Amino acid sequence: MTMLLTLIVTCSLLSASAQTEVIWDTHNGPLSTRGILAKLNDSQFRLEVLRLLAQQHVRIGHLIVYSSLGDQYTAGGQGGTNCTYDRWRSVLLARGLNKMRTCPVISEAVKIGDAILMRTIDANCHSRQVLLEGKADPMEVELSGIKYQIVNIVIQPFNMRTSTVEDRFSPVHFFVRTDHEVTTDRGKELLGLFQGVTGVPDITVVLRNEQTFAMHCDFPLLFPFATLPTPIPTKEQYLRSKEAVCVALKQWPPRCY
Repeated sequence: MTMLLTLIVTCSLLSASAQTEVIWDTHNGPLSTRGILAKLNDSQFRLEVLRLLAQQHVRIGHLIVYSSLGDQYTAGGQGGTNCTYDRWRSVLLARGLNKMRTCPVISEAVKIGDAILMRTIDANCHSRQVLLEGKADPMEVELSGIKYQIVNIVIQPFNMRTSTVEDRFSPVHFFVRTDHEVTTDRGKELLGLFQGVTGVPDITVVLRNEQTFAMHCDFPLLFPFATLPTPIPTKEQYLRSKEAVCVALKQWPPRCY
């Protein structure tokens, strides 16, 4: 089955009063992700969420709106590959995030299955969230009596303007925390759940007890929707904390480590 994937890299208008710069825009089967720079009010953001994510065929989606380039810089990940704790800490210090007195202004929406959650944070670090569609918060999961919190999802956009791809999906990363013991069996159980709910074959689950994922390049350096102020762990503290990673790719059976 051939799917058309379009990446839009031009500017557009959401309304007469909202100039929007598209950072990425990838739609592929049951998956949709969009990142933009814009100053949107609550009504404009809600309309954009519904336009992008309320379509029935979308089973996993992510929309993030940064108020400025500075907010994107502050809230972004390390980028690159082979991220280490030392690199994470050096980038964090270089950006001055250890001395951050204000928060990046962000509006975000996440869709998992039928549920859509919207959350926002302002410069004073006041955050709020609203369940727009669905019966329960999609970021809260319970399996086999164990409670989990999906801290963040990252859908990797394709770096091309327009491409026709055959049976290809953007990889999706679920960053999950729990107060219970971290095991690969629990990571694998979460992986199976997310595959079933989203219909996406290429999924990675990262499970920890904390909400800092320093060695994963796409995760924000300091996640703005986490409990603030976010403590910065030492290298010894971070490496001592157990982590389980489970990966599913279409052509390979799931593997965990």
